[in-house]
Amino acid sequence: MVKKCIAWAATKIKGCSITFDPAITSGYLFQVGFAHASALIRGIIRFRCVVSVGSHVTLRGKSHFKLSQGIVIGDFCHIGGAGGVHIGDDTIIGAYFSVHPENHLFDDKSQLIRLQGVSHQGIVIGKNCWIGAKVTVVTVLDGATIGDGCVVAAGSVVKGVFPDGCAIGGIPARILKRI
Repeated sequence: MVKKCIAWAATKIKGCSITFDPAITSGYLFQVGFAHASALIRGIIRFRCVVSVGSHVTLRGKSHFKLSQGIVIGDFCHIGGAGGVHIGDDTIIGAYFSVHPENHLFDDKSQLIRLQGVSHQGIVIGKNCWIGAKVTVVTVLDGATIGDGCVVAAGSVVKGVFPDGCAIGGIPARILKRI
C-alpha cells in the first residue's frame, strides 16, 4: 500500500518516476525529512530498501539513481542523475554533499562551450562508505568511482577511480591512507 501511494504521488510530479525492488515488503521503506522544506525528488529513482533522506535534499535525475539499502543522506545534499548514480549498501553521506554525473565538453575552441554537449559517465559509490561533510561540500564529479569501505574527507573534490578500503581527501582528492 505504501509503495503504491508513493508511486502514485510520483506521477503527480512532472518527469518523476519511482520504482521499488520487488523484495521490499509493505513495511518501513524509507524516511524523507521535512524539517523546514520538503525534499525534491525528480527523475527515475530506485530505492532498494531502507533509505533515510534529510531535509532540503534534491535528488534530480535525468537518467537513474540506484540507492541501495541502509543509505543515509544528510541535510542540504544535491544529487544530480544525468549520467546515473549508484550508491552502495550502508553508505552514509554527510550534509551539503553534492554529486554531478555529467560534465561539459569544451574541446572545440571555435564553438560555444554550452553548444558542445556533455558526457554522461555516471558515478559509483561503493558499499559501507562514509562521505564526510558538515562545514564544507564534498563534490563527486562525472566518471568517479569510490570503492567499498572508503572514507572521503569533508571538502574533497573527487574525480577518478579509487580502490576499496582507503581514506581519500583533498582538491583534487587523492589517497591519504589505506584503511
